[in-house]
Amino acid sequence: MDNKIMNKNDWMVLNDSKIIKILDGDTSIGRIKINGKDISIKLLHLSGPKICDISYEIGFPMDYLDEKGHAKSRWIYFEDMLMYAIKNDRVSLLLNKLLSRQNAGKALDSINEDNDLIIEYQMLIPQVQRLAINAINNILYIHEKRIFFSKKKNKWFLSNWNEKVNSRTFDDPIKNKVSFTKGFYILPFTSDTESVMHAIQDQLVEKKVDFRLNKSGDIFDGKGDNDILNDIIKDIRNSHIIVADLSGKNSNVYYELGLAHAWNKKVIIICSKESYKKDYNERLPFDIATKMILFYESTYDGIKKLSQSVVKRIQIILDK
Repeated sequence: MDNKIMNKNDWMVLNDSKIIKILDGDTSIGRIKINGKDISIKLLHLSGPKICDISYEIGFPMDYLDEKGHAKSRWIYFEDMLMYAIKNDRVSLLLNKLLSRQNAGKALDSINEDNDLIIEYQMLIPQVQRLAINAINNILYIHEKRIFFSKKKNKWFLSNWNEKVNSRTFDDPIKNKVSFTKGFYILPFTSDTESVMHAIQDQLVEKKVDFRLNKSGDIFDGKGDNDILNDIIKDIRNSHIIVADLSGKNSNVYYELGLAHAWNKKVIIICSKESYKKDYNERLPFDIATKMILFYESTYDGIKKLSQSVVKRIQIILDK
């Protein structure tokens, strides 16, 4: 089926109690690390009045109280709003509201009521949004469907699970326009690996190297592209140098690293010594073990030393 002409009634798959519990903040969407703490997180909890406010914003006014001053269940309000959105082609607008940066930020605030956590919003908001999308798609997999956001169309779409979201349908063609001043950073999204990346970026600035390292962490917002895989593929293909952190033995990292090797990119591989011992039992996969890998200590001095080594390698590659 062509995604562009998919019947709007196919959005009925969202009218699932498990998905509604995700969107209205009733159930956990996963876990994130904040200041070293592994914390379960939900989307922003939507009260009855809040659901009515959102419903009004998408064009469906609802009164929270009836003529007798009685309120209905939150779930009834939400289902009424969702059914209106499906029947009136407002699902994309509704998802923009529910999965916005603002709501993700408020979800983070809700787990920090005691103000004892330092919330790095720029790093954590995209993680919350991705967790929510992945949680929804995990349920939609039963129906062989998935949701994603197209930046080109500025709209949410529902596609068949195994249907490739390609340039013909949604996005501009993936063009191989390699930038020799831009690299792509592959990493598992944890505060520790993010800190390492920032140290390398700072070292590039300190040494006045005309080169930027980007990551996929800030892809999504309510009006941005949520086809994460497509963006990652384009970023890797258009980058001259790839830095890949194998710490944590993350499957997504290996997938992206495979793309980089397939396109013969200049790859700098790093891994923390702690992860090398804990996750790999000091034995990396054969294909990786043959590469020159920079192992680092997860200390201030260790990360500083690593950042200097990585930047030196980048400079050598750029000078060739």
